[in-house]
Amino acid sequence: MHKIAEAFLRSTVKNVVVTVLAYFNDSQCQATKDARLIVGLNVMHIINEPTAAAIAYFSLYPSSSTFKRWTPARRKKNKKK
Repeated sequence: MHKIAEAFLRSTVKNVVVTVLAYFNDSQCQATKDARLIVGLNVMHIINEPTAAAIAYFSLYPSSSTFKRWTPARRKKNKKK
């Protein structure tokens, strides 16, 4: 994955966000984070798969109706005259 990311981005990758399966426990997450030593990456954050899927979706489709539905509406304050 490291080489694929560097080829896609055409730059060196050192800092990463790692996605783990939703049912991973703390020790499995830590083992995944420790695997970074093999390839020399700096794990900035670990997120679970459903969160990663939501972030990916909304980054690709920021104007989707789902996003608008879940974003709090801005309310105008009533001005006294």
